[in-house]
Amino acid sequence: MTEVINLLLSSGQYVLPLPLGSDAPRYSGGSAKWDIVDRPRRKGLTQFTGEEPWTCVLKIMFNQWPDGDIEPLVKIVEDRMHRPEDRVEPDLLRLTGPAMAHSDLVWVLTNVDDSGMVERRSDGHRCRQELSLTFLEYVSPELIVQQKSPAEAAQERAGR
Repeated sequence: MTEVINLLLSSGQYVLPLPLGSDAPRYSGGSAKWDIVDRPRRKGLTQFTGEEPWTCVLKIMFNQWPDGDIEPLVKIVEDRMHRPEDRVEPDLLRLTGPAMAHSDLVWVLTNVDDSGMVERRSDGHRCRQELSLTFLEYVSPELIVQQKSPAEAAQERAGR
């Protein structure tokens, strides 16, 4: 039996089961790092830049061979992909299932690579294909309320 990862919207709304392909999910990131900040004519500073978001590469296998059609399933997945040029908020996703080590995280789908093995019916529709999906952990922006310094506030009051 094929192991399945469930793709859900972060609201909990069920989207689609994703049958695992040839590899287990691969994770990277999630660790903190130090960077060097250049300073003109002086030694660079060492600066702690924090923890990188997790990345998860998930291979899935849609299989409706020999007579089925996976095109609608692929479209559902591709419609969840975040494209920065669209300038819309991404779909925030959750991935759950026994193979998911980080099922508590919220993800954004950043890439769908369909260049893997594909089988087609006689009419050209895909009936079996392995896809590689790349997810990036979604980290919400922190709301920063900037207060004016006392000098700026006094200057603003004087300008009225």
